[in-house]
Amino acid sequence: MKIFNKLFFFAFSANIALASEIVIESNQTKVVDKFFPSVLNSLTMKDGSTLELSPGLKKMEFVVGELIIGENVLITTQGLSGKTGENYTGRQSRRKHGHGKGANGRKGGNGESGSLGREIKISTDKLEFVSFVLNTSGGNGGKGGNGEGGGKGTNGSCDGHSGGAGGNGGRGGNGGSGAKPGVAEISVNSFLQVPNDQEQLSATPYKWIAKGGKGGARGVGGKGGKGGNSASCGLTSQKGGNGGNKGKNGKPGNEVSDIENRPFIKFN
Repeated sequence: MKIFNKLFFFAFSANIALASEIVIESNQTKVVDKFFPSVLNSLTMKDGSTLELSPGLKKMEFVVGELIIGENVLITTQGLSGKTGENYTGRQSRRKHGHGKGANGRKGGNGESGSLGREIKISTDKLEFVSFVLNTSGGNGGKGGNGEGGGKGTNGSCDGHSGGAGGNGGRGGNGGSGAKPGVAEISVNSFLQVPNDQEQLSATPYKWIAKGGKGGARGVGGKGGKGGNSASCGLTSQKGGNGGNKGKNGKPGNEVSDIENRPFIKFN
């Protein structure tokens, strides 16, 4: 109790306004942004509701006198997955003028790294709950983009030109790296599990998920372009061109380890 009272005293001495009450209705989401109070009398999260940290903030931290949690509630600071790298599905157009090799395909873009899972730190005098989950997992890396196919070489012609070689396929992009999970702690003075509306106690009343982000899948190299066609010129002919090489595949992104399951509810 002494620690909790000190936290309230600190909040008042810093001239932080004390909100009377916040209620998150069933199946609704409340975003913790820079305007969310750092100290409040009570927070009620009804069945199926979510408390979610804004992407622009590094931590979810507040002090609340009474924290009332319904059934299947989620409190999350999970990182976002990275975006997929620039992806090519077609191939370079063949040369339209002159003679020669088809153009090489463009390289697929690298996947974006996932964003970090962020810390949850809540201090409360009274915690009453049916069932809830904390999720501080790191974001997954984005997929590497596929490389573009090489263009077709020019066709052989009877003015002495053999068919051009096909262009090489573009390299696939690398997958983005996964991100680290954040830590979590709820410090309490009193702690009470209550039954749901059917008067049943949950078998898994609370859980903390802190998975490391998975690495993004590698991008696939583009196909090699076709060689230009041969030409038949009466008694002679011109050879067709060789096909281009397939582009190399990108590398998968790095993965991050999970945080091992450990207690996150602590008594003051």
